[in-house]
Amino acid sequence: MEQSQTLEPGRSPRRAALALMAVALLAAMLMAVQPVRSPDVWHHIACGRLVTQQGPAHTDPFSCTAQGQPWIQYEWLAQLAIYGIWTAGGATGLMLMQIGMIGLTAFFLFWTARVRLGWSALSQRASTSLCGGAAALAVALAFCAASDRIFTRPELFSWAILAAWLLALEQLRQGRLRWMALFPLLMALWVNLHGAWPAGLALSGLYCGAETFLALRRRPSAIHRRTLTALWGAFGLALAATLANPYGALIWEVPFKLAQSPEVRASILEWQKPGWSDWLALRNVGMVALLMALILAPRALKLRDWAVLLFFGALALTARRHIAVAMLVTAPLLAALLAAAWAVLCRCPAANTEGADLEKSEISNQNSEFRNRSSLYSSCLRGEHSISATLLVAAACLALVLLALGFRLERAGFGLKKRGYPIAAADFLARNRLDGNLFNSYSYGNYLLYALYPANHVFIDGRVDMYGSRVVKLYDAVRLAGPGWRELLAQYHITLCVLEISRTTDEKLLRALARDPAWALVFWDADSAVFLQRGPEREEFLRSARVYSFLPALFNPDSLRSRDELLRAEAEFRAKVAEQPDCAPALYALARAEGALGRPDEARALLQKALDLEPENAVLHYELGNLLMEKGALPEAEQAFRRAIALGGQQGSAYLALSVIRHGQKDLPGAIREARAALTFAPDNWRIHWNLSVLYEETGRIPEAISEAQEVLKLQPKMTAAAERLAALRARNGAGAAP
Repeated sequence: MEQSQTLEPGRSPRRAALALMAVALLAAMLMAVQPVRSPDVWHHIACGRLVTQQGPAHTDPFSCTAQGQPWIQYEWLAQLAIYGIWTAGGATGLMLMQIGMIGLTAFFLFWTARVRLGWSALSQRASTSLCGGAAALAVALAFCAASDRIFTRPELFSWAILAAWLLALEQLRQGRLRWMALFPLLMALWVNLHGAWPAGLALSGLYCGAETFLALRRRPSAIHRRTLTALWGAFGLALAATLANPYGALIWEVPFKLAQSPEVRASILEWQKPGWSDWLALRNVGMVALLMALILAPRALKLRDWAVLLFFGALALTARRHIAVAMLVTAPLLAALLAAAWAVLCRCPAANTEGADLEKSEISNQNSEFRNRSSLYSSCLRGEHSISATLLVAAACLALVLLALGFRLERAGFGLKKRGYPIAAADFLARNRLDGNLFNSYSYGNYLLYALYPANHVFIDGRVDMYGSRVVKLYDAVRLAGPGWRELLAQYHITLCVLEISRTTDEKLLRALARDPAWALVFWDADSAVFLQRGPEREEFLRSARVYSFLPALFNPDSLRSRDELLRAEAEFRAKVAEQPDCAPALYALARAEGALGRPDEARALLQKALDLEPENAVLHYELGNLLMEKGALPEAEQAFRRAIALGGQQGSAYLALSVIRHGQKDLPGAIREARAALTFAPDNWRIHWNLSVLYEETGRIPEAISEAQEVLKLQPKMTAAAERLAALRARNGAGAAP
């Protein structure tokens, strides 16, 4: 009986390890199956193209605001690779590169966890399944936390080298001295691929410092002096290899300039400090697992592990982008903690976290005790249940893949995510040979640089570290249509503006250009708008071009002065819909025009078409709710408003509409509840305060009605009706009309 449970050394544990490694790699690669969606990919392609023409750049050639300014193209080698892959394979090639680099990173992390746990010395399947499952789960948890940063960018190369660095460090620490030669080679690559190379030096420094401390204290766990010397030697060689780049010692400016630049932190979301919403995001479930495992098995970590955990944990507090790096670096530590914590919970033989051999008799005794405790746990020792353990880990990793995708499978896919880039606008400029300097939305600079250089020079793009505070301030002054914005455009000889219309970031400049007779709206689509400055050199083009009077992002039927103007807007939007039937903003604007003309059925049909194109557009759901409410279809209207709220748009207005519906249904407590919810999103909306004042008065809560009327008067001090209402409420409350 005992013989039937004895395992053949080497073969089954190796198969289990390979299966679990495949699970970890597959999970990580599935998380990377997302369309190319980073705006930065375009300037990386353009920069790679520049490298093929003239080598790594030393001054900026792309912009009209920083042309000739010193520029350290510190990612030149990664950009060259990205350009080559794009040229050979297009978006599919970039996708395969993205998946491949994530798979390579996962492979190195799993291998590092394997070396860290040291289960290869054990022939018992319980230890193999335990350690392999912990390693696979740790890798999947790490990539789940990093999933929102899986972009086609040089950062992917950095992740792979960071994981290889971890592996080499662990191998070297365990006395395999030949791995020492890998450090200068990795650093020579890293310093030309991405700016995160100081993370490798930090890791080496933490390992060297911790092991030196143990050696000086003569602790039994201290490594051999020869190994310690090799660790310091690897650190020194890596430090020297940082100079193997076209810019020499100047490369040291880049990472610290990026991390400390106020312009970078102000302009780029990923460089801002994480808030509670970032830490509490479901994708960061790995941090919860890490904390729980630390509580259960704190002794699983050694001094160097604590140093790494504390350093990169502190780094994650400084910027959102560093959360991903911290989780990837600590993945092998998480694997050790998970294995140790599970061993504590199940009282099963733990992994040898230092790779030392265990006595066979001790293992046998532990397994026997473990086998007798529970039939469920002892099944881990039987051959037929190693498959079940692998399937269980695979199911957990699959759940993490779905979590990384936000439980929305439509986020996965191949190819290029075309929405969000000014592709049609750039084609329009190139087709009509509208050359010259242009002002552009920040998120558009990368694509315009790629598509239009050298005929056009951008105002700004994703290289904020190169532009510095001067250009960022200039950009904000123009974007916000502040004093002197016209003079700034003239100073840089700008005759074209390409602006984003799907968000409100450029709304002030859009309104200023639309009102200025010196500028003509010559193109717009679902994403962008192109304004052209009128002048003698553009007269011929403007005579043959279509010049628009209305833009969906700025269209408000209530602001039009006459019905004839409304009919003109309706005709213009109808022509745009006929030209581009899949243009959701045109359908939305036409629906608003039809509604203002007293055609609610036509408006509702147009809105429904727009929703078919953009089912997650909160504004469309809100407008549909308004039309349904006017028609008296209150249940359908409420559903539309709830959907708008769930999608994170128009919450204040949607809750206010729900309050009106509840009031019409004589549900005063419900109406008050919805109005109070509206205030949390729009505290300065005087209409919400007015409605609350009316509702409190109807329920007999006069002091609260007075308070809300006072809020209305604060927000609208010249509103006569608000003053009269406040006076009447005070009189009713017996307090008189005195302030």
